[in-house]
Amino acid sequence: MHLPIWAVILLSLLFSFLAAPLWLLGLSVIALDAVGDFIFIGMAPQSLLVPLGALTLGFNFLLAPVFHNEVVTVGIVVATAIVYCGTILTVLFAPKDKSDYDLDDIRFFATNPQFLWFELFSALFACGTFLLGETKGYGAGHYCALAGCCGGQTLLLAKCLSELLLNAILNHDFYDWTDSPIPYLMAIAMVGSLITQLHFLNTGLHKFEALRVGPMYQVFFIVFGITGGLIFFQEYHYMTWKDLIIYSVGIIILLIGVAVLVRQRVVASSPNDETLFRDSSSDSLLEEADIEENENSDGLSIREQDQSPTQRQILNAENDELEEEGRPELAIT
Repeated sequence: MHLPIWAVILLSLLFSFLAAPLWLLGLSVIALDAVGDFIFIGMAPQSLLVPLGALTLGFNFLLAPVFHNEVVTVGIVVATAIVYCGTILTVLFAPKDKSDYDLDDIRFFATNPQFLWFELFSALFACGTFLLGETKGYGAGHYCALAGCCGGQTLLLAKCLSELLLNAILNHDFYDWTDSPIPYLMAIAMVGSLITQLHFLNTGLHKFEALRVGPMYQVFFIVFGITGGLIFFQEYHYMTWKDLIIYSVGIIILLIGVAVLVRQRVVASSPNDETLFRDSSSDSLLEEADIEENENSDGLSIREQDQSPTQRQILNAENDELEEEGRPELAIT
């Protein structure tokens, strides 16, 4: 009995996954987390939930040394504490009330001129960052910016779908899902945005350290996630001026803490590399150039050290003869 090629590929993938229990455990946790996020995101304002994502930075610096052998310094711990302080402020003064939205409300929010301007800015930002990465080379900042921008869109679409689903279940009315294709188009857009987000985030994590990528990604995700929620759902209507000011101060403290955390991480990992938007592939070229230019205490380059004593003596003798004749010396290769 011969199995079709697709069945053979599927079985081989299944057996390879089963042979990696740690990978299966991680995938299960991610899937469970995604289901929980989708359910609970419809139960609170988006501007309240997004800052809570910064709390993952604490688990990040605890787990990264275990799984990736990355160094945690005192500066990283202090920066994480600053992030937590900013997060607490934002949660305390974020909008607490939330209305239930149906498809008509979603349509109304989507046609808001302020939201359309926000979407235009997000699209231009993503395209500009992508073009810079393609032309200048991708750095950690490029991957994090693209992943965070797409993450804000994914979060916004997920909240809209969660609102529609919870509204249908609680009110026993699935009219929005049966009468219009809009919820299904939003679901397709959410999946596409999620795949793009994970692509750039995983690529950044593959090329750079997790303690460096994680905080930078959180900066862009928080900015686009909070801005999207405040503008689309007009959540600022539920906040007083006092709440809005302190909430903004909390966001600023949170972002400063994340910026300090990134700085500490860069210094701890590579003190001589302070550029976040640089392609990691250029590092090997720089290292080769440094090796070629590096000289030891005897004034000999690395390549000169590779020459045997006899070869160096012969070459030096030839250079002496050429010097007497006034001809240029031979280069050491």
